[in-house]
Amino acid sequence: MASDPFLEAPTLRDSYGIQGDWRINDMFHLTGWGGYALARAQGQDENGVDRSGYGADLWTWSAALSVIDIFKEGSVFSVAGGQFVTAERIDAFPGDLRVPDRDTPYIIEAQYQYPLNDNILLTPGFYVVINPEGDEDNNSIWVGALRTTFKF
Repeated sequence: MASDPFLEAPTLRDSYGIQGDWRINDMFHLTGWGGYALARAQGQDENGVDRSGYGADLWTWSAALSVIDIFKEGSVFSVAGGQFVTAERIDAFPGDLRVPDRDTPYIIEAQYQYPLNDNILLTPGFYVVINPEGDEDNNSIWVGALRTTFKF
């Protein structure tokens, strides 16, 4: 519900965030961020219902730990996880089907940046989305990826 809390009604959003980076030492690097948004409907939804003044609280966060120069100089292994934008509260008319996300959607990911040489970087990785669309009845989504970066 976080992606469209007011059934396509025009929406304003005030967003707030915080982030931090901590280079623990030459090998370990920790990052994290969090965000909050107050969304407010500004007109009619897709069914012609005036949603003006209705609000929603949206939350998100992420954290990552990176290990530098593991197995090869210039490489980086990272593991991360976080919460996709989640609607914790949505104002609604009595009887509306719009409710906050029932379950919190999470993402967990890992990747390994491996420099083949000064100009080519390979980055295999994977991620899993748990409770997609904020519903634990949905199957988790598993994705693998291989990215190649060329530097000129």
